Amino acid sequence: MDDDRTRFKAALAMFRAGQADEALAACREAIARQPACAAAHHLLAAIEMQRGNPAAALAHAEQAVEIDPRHWTHHNTLGCVLNELENSQQALECYRRGLRIAPHKAELHNNLARAQSDLGADQDAEASYREALRIDPAYAEALYNLANLCRDGGRFDEAIELYDAALCHQEDMLLARRNRGLALLEMGRFADGWAEYDWRWSEQQRTRPGGALDVPAWQAEPLGGRTILIHAEQGVGDEIMFASCYPEMIARAARCVLTCDPRLVSLFERSFPSAVISPVRRGEECGWRVPPGVTIDFQIAAGDLPQFLRPAAESFPRQKRFLLADRDQHKSWRRRLESLGGNLNVGISWLAGQTRQEQRKRSIPLDAWAAVLSVPGVNFVSLQYGDCQEQIDRVSADTEVTIHTFGDLDPTNDLDRLAAVISALDLVISVGNTTVHLAGSLGTPVWAMLPPAGTWRWTQGHERALWYQSVRLMRATPPDDWSGVLERVRRELADDSRRGRDSEEMPSLLPRAQSACRLSPSPEVPAQ
Repeated sequence: MDDDRTRFKAALAMFRAGQADEALAACREAIARQPACAAAHHLLAAIEMQRGNPAAALAHAEQAVEIDPRHWTHHNTLGCVLNELENSQQALECYRRGLRIAPHKAELHNNLARAQSDLGADQDAEASYREALRIDPAYAEALYNLANLCRDGGRFDEAIELYDAALCHQEDMLLARRNRGLALLEMGRFADGWAEYDWRWSEQQRTRPGGALDVPAWQAEPLGGRTILIHAEQGVGDEIMFASCYPEMIARAARCVLTCDPRLVSLFERSFPSAVISPVRRGEECGWRVPPGVTIDFQIAAGDLPQFLRPAAESFPRQKRFLLADRDQHKSWRRRLESLGGNLNVGISWLAGQTRQEQRKRSIPLDAWAAVLSVPGVNFVSLQYGDCQEQIDRVSADTEVTIHTFGDLDPTNDLDRLAAVISALDLVISVGNTTVHLAGSLGTPVWAMLPPAGTWRWTQGHERALWYQSVRLMRATPPDDWSGVLERVRRELADDSRRGRDSEEMPSLLPRAQSACRLSPSPEVPAQ
């Protein structure tokens, strides 16, 4: 027995020293010798969680609880595993069992709040966070989590105070620094927000693109006669959004070299013909090489441009568009859409977000669109990326409304064709995802349906997006209640459909952007 206890203590010491592989082997050996050791199962679950294997952790976390249900940490760890596996309801029950054993543990109240928030019970979550902070006022993680909750609820000043308090207690909490910056940007405090936005590199533990190149970072030096390399970063939607700065950079520099997601190459080559466009896949930026015959004088990440070009709301140019769809594809899709009949051709997209919590906050299930889809005289075209055909078929059957899909349209991988379709539509109605960015960049009218707060790209206090002149912002109030926004969309869409697409009197829609695929060599460049 003493040998088993020694073996477990050695595994625990390895885990605390960051030697995960050694701790894993030692823990498995301890369990093999003593299968009923709850502490060893608990530790093994923690090791698997640290290694990013919650599915492997689950059986051991459950075993620890079964062997010794009297210890609150076993319930807490099982709750964390379940929450990671997106089973928030069972996680919540685990935390409550732990609290019946140890009601004074701030960690349990904090984790309970996270599960409550994931389930949409934000008021209960706030109460649980505040109870954790009553027990431990210096609990940085609870301060940070409560700050996020306040930011999502539009209470930005309170969120900033809480981020500051979290950082006061834990200076290296990089998530708090980054999210504080995003809150400032959403408030329209751009100069302060962009300065904090730089923390994204530290928080994500990513190497800033271009780090292997012996080229100085651009700090707003004059670019006459110089070449600047602008590195793409983050997702496709962000690439498009930051590309709104490219016309100004092209006007300033003798030459611009732009990296981008391979799916954007055709669009960027057509839209920025004087620039050198070079594809790079996400995660492979450090292996990118300067094209032959090109000498780079300065470099900058695309997301760092706004700190120099967008220090205030007034510095966002009123450009109608900055990306150009292919002219021939546009004409072809326009004919195909017109053959459907009806007054308006409207693209729709209803899913957004990478994480479960983001999806809950930003998406509107297609089932909830029934009233919008019932508007007569409208052809609805799915622009939704991802595997969603089953949803479309179910809702189409329930509403007896055809949601048009096209076998030769791949919204995920063929962005050039998607751009042509969007440019041929009369309107796009979408949640806040890549579709909005692409449609806005093309100058197609967009109605973007957004949560009331927590979406930093769509600054508060504006009815039109600062990044895109053609994008109207429609926010849900209260959070998680989309009924008001959907009713507004239904009403305004019905009004526009009655007027007819060819009527001169269509105040809700911008004039058709027929020139979105014009043949001029470059998009408008704002005066310097």
